[in-house]
Order: sequence, then structure tokens, then C-alpha cells
Amino acid sequence: MPKKDAIYLSPTSIQAWFDNQCPARWKFEREWTAVKQNAFAERGILVHSMMEGKAKKVTDNLAVTFSEKMKHISDLIGMEILHTEIPLKVTLFGGRVIIRERIDAIAKLFDGSTVIVDWKTNYSSGWKNIPLTTIYPQEHTFQGAAYLLRPDEPPKGMKEWPTSVMYIVAPIKGAAQAHRYNKNEEDTENLMKAIEYIACGHDLGYFPKSRGKQCIECPFNLMCYDAPDWKKHYRKRTFKTKK
Repeated sequence: MPKKDAIYLSPTSIQAWFDNQCPARWKFEREWTAVKQNAFAERGILVHSMMEGKAKKVTDNLAVTFSEKMKHISDLIGMEILHTEIPLKVTLFGGRVIIRERIDAIAKLFDGSTVIVDWKTNYSSGWKNIPLTTIYPQEHTFQGAAYLLRPDEPPKGMKEWPTSVMYIVAPIKGAAQAHRYNKNEEDTENLMKAIEYIACGHDLGYFPKSRGKQCIECPFNLMCYDAPDWKKHYRKRTFKTKK
């Protein structure tokens, strides 16, 4: 059972704490949302809906291109989709932290193994490796390690939890890519340390503002700098942020 004052996180929010390098922005994102939505984010949601077969009469040509690339490489791999859009919860540290996540799909491969599937749109030529290596950094975000933690209640009928994540990446330029991330203890340990780091800051209530040139592109810059009429540009999130 989660504790009354449990901290609720997601793979995205864990990644955002470190990527944004600004605890204040992390807190803003959990409590507010911009009135004007990001077009890239909206298209990503549409593509996910198309991959589930829910979207009808799509007029966004780029979204159609993304989904067609994803379907093509998925067919080449031979994936059989078993579940889609699965909401899951992982309880950690005796209920102090709850990880909430929504997995795009779980699929069976031709060899009988199961993998978690994550659909990714990419506005360049796809994921790039570190020069002189075969290492793709985007395979090793907190998302993969978090998805491979066994959830409190797996989908009905699943006795064993997958140990791999298959990222299906559809870029604007070139063919789609398939990247398979396999669970490893080093990444899992790193994830746990990251969660503890965030939890400590959360418990202390420390969300300092890291201001600088990155503020120009930050979607919460009007709020952060208390600009005139900033409230017109944001609305409170409907869920209650856990303290």
C-alpha cells in the first residue's frame, strides 16, 4: 500500500528532472500546463492513437507518414501486439515512491519472447550513435529501465515480465529504426539512485530556479519571471500534485 505522503513519479518526470536541469520547471510542469499546446506533442499523441487503430480519417500527412513507417518496420520484425495502452503502477521503497506509467504496447516476437513496445516520432533522420561506437544514448534513458521494473499488477495472463524494450523510431528523413534495449543491473541501479535523488529534493521542498539562456525556450518562462498577465497562458492541471 502506498504511504499517505507518497511521491508519484513517471519515467518522463524522472528524465525531465535531469534533462531540464531546473527543479523549478519540473515543479511547474507537474502543476500547470500551457494553454497553447505544442504541435509536436499533439502529433505524437495522434500517431500513438493511429498505431492503436483508434484514429479515423486522419488529415495530418506527417502523422500518416510516421505511422506508416512504424507499421512497416513492425511487420518486418514480425511483432504480434498483445496489449496496447497499458496503465501500470510500480511501488518502490516501501510505498514512499509510486511510479505511474502508460506503456504503448506489449508484443510477442517471432522467437516467442515478449517485449515492451514504445512508438517514437523523430523530427530528424533518426537516433544517432556515439561516434566510433554502436551505442545509442536514447536507448539508455530512465524510461527503459523503469518500464522493465515489474509492475504491481501486470496485465492479466502475464506471468513473466519482459526484459526488453523495443523502440520503434519513425524519423522524418529515411526509414524507421528498431532499437532493442535489454535490461541490465547497472541501469536499474542508476534509476533507483535518480529516484532517491528526486525524492530527497521533493521531501525538502527545494525547487530552485536555474535561470540562464535556457529560459528563452522554456514553456514556463512567463510564469517563472512573473511576467504581466502570465496566468492567461497557463491552466492548472486537473490532478492534484502529491506533496
